[in-house]
Amino acid sequence: LPQIQGTFASQIISDGASIELPDSSGPWSINATASTDGGSEVADCEWYLDNSIWLEGCKHSIQEWPALGFESRNVRLEVMDDDGSLSSMEFILVNEAQEDSNRDIYLALGALLIVGTLATVFRRRSNFDIPKWPSRVSGEDHMLK
Repeated sequence: LPQIQGTFASQIISDGASIELPDSSGPWSINATASTDGGSEVADCEWYLDNSIWLEGCKHSIQEWPALGFESRNVRLEVMDDDGSLSSMEFILVNEAQEDSNRDIYLALGALLIVGTLATVFRRRSNFDIPKWPSRVSGEDHMLK
């Protein structure tokens, strides 16, 4: 079976890896190579994006990040050598910057919700009027009726 090595936008890919959106703008290179014990040559590479064929061939250059507009995308790379042996590797493309900004928004909204709840609770406790007994005037009957 072919042993797959490769890079995706200058990041080394491995089975189960998360590849983050690079800081630099495209184009980004995608390369796959494979080694075999029997000395077979790599005949074909196929790249699948969310289980649909995306690219054919072992070397590519892409202009746009495939995960833009998505939280993440699953990529599967299948490599076949010239004797028909097939190996595959799966990894995930993520938009790390987008996840960070969403997380910060949720943290800020959560903090505001907690502060608002605490302010409401303490305001209700402090605005409570304590009933006062009327002053005792002679001749009034203070018995409960």
